Amino acid sequence: MADVAETMPQFSADELSKAMDGVDAALDDIAGKVTCRYCNLFVDPMESVQKGANSFTCKECKRVDMILYRNLGERPSELTTMSLRDQREFWQRSHSMDDADGQGKWKLIRAALVEVRAKEVQRREIKSVGGAYLPLAVHMAQGWTKEQVESYQDYEEHPAPIGRLWRVPVKSVSVEDIKSSIEKELLTRERTFKKKRQAVDKSKASGSKKSPAQDAEPVTSSQKSAEVCVIIPTDSEEEPVKITKTAGAKSAKQEAREKAAMEKKQARENEKAMKSARTLASKSLGPLSSLVNNLKAATAAIEKKGKDKFHDELADAVAEALEKMEKWQAECTSVVHKVQNKQNFDGHEVLSFNKAHFMTETKAAQALMADFRVQVRNVNEQNAAAKLRPKACAKKRAQK
Repeated sequence: MADVAETMPQFSADELSKAMDGVDAALDDIAGKVTCRYCNLFVDPMESVQKGANSFTCKECKRVDMILYRNLGERPSELTTMSLRDQREFWQRSHSMDDADGQGKWKLIRAALVEVRAKEVQRREIKSVGGAYLPLAVHMAQGWTKEQVESYQDYEEHPAPIGRLWRVPVKSVSVEDIKSSIEKELLTRERTFKKKRQAVDKSKASGSKKSPAQDAEPVTSSQKSAEVCVIIPTDSEEEPVKITKTAGAKSAKQEAREKAAMEKKQARENEKAMKSARTLASKSLGPLSSLVNNLKAATAAIEKKGKDKFHDELADAVAEALEKMEKWQAECTSVVHKVQNKQNFDGHEVLSFNKAHFMTETKAAQALMADFRVQVRNVNEQNAAAKLRPKACAKKRAQK
């Protein structure tokens, strides 16, 4: 034991004190902070979005998530199926891309996603074509260098005396081919979502216009029926009498009954649609009015403080959400007004959204406002620090 004590490194009291001060500083730095569920970094709870009792998302990951939804329509499923290490690498790498904006920001995020997925696919393919796990010396005897073997990061830990065993690929896997394949897949998904979004916007803009086939006059069953010529023979030498009848022709009374039944059915369906629209409009008007007021205040704050203080995509997203919420608010107000005045309206065309669409868009707008509040807080803190800096400098000069 004495020999062991002699070989152990000796530290002075000052060195130990400095080391403990460093530990205390690190603990103070993370005190009161929470962990982001995506990047696993410590973040101030006031600068994050809370999703549950112990679930927080930092503002950087929230921005990246919004850009993913805006360009792909969803968060890629690969971000949940790949390893936890690769997931955190993607989110953390996306944090360092704040110098870009608009489509430039999306291109950088897409490149990060391609890079992380390529590494994951490469490891999987190397494992599928790899050989046996062997000591490093064996691989070096076969012509591999130490750097080449360790670069694949494919090893297993075994108890002594075996130790760490390494495996190298039997055949090479081209990283560039993997990246090219992933980039093509992401580009295809991006274009597909863009076409779907354009189709939805186009259908909303055109409304419920009838097609030429719907505008055409309906063909009655009497028009579809064929005419039949009946020849009635006579006893005289005169030519037989020809009587033309319409096979399957309906009487005017029967057609009137069918028309009345159809009109009654349409009136019943419209009454049902009016009731649904009335209920949806009355329940949606309050939340929409509140959202519109908040979005207007956010727009005014962005213009007052300057767009350069905020991320460009935030200002665009706020303007887009405000335009949509104002349109829906006007539609709901129109429905409520017509109901109060006991006016009839087309229940199928009066509202351009349904309940599910309303819930999705309002939740997105609320998340947008939460992100806006975080950024406003940061801007205010920066402005306050800028105002205090000259005073502090003047105070130091006075002390000198």
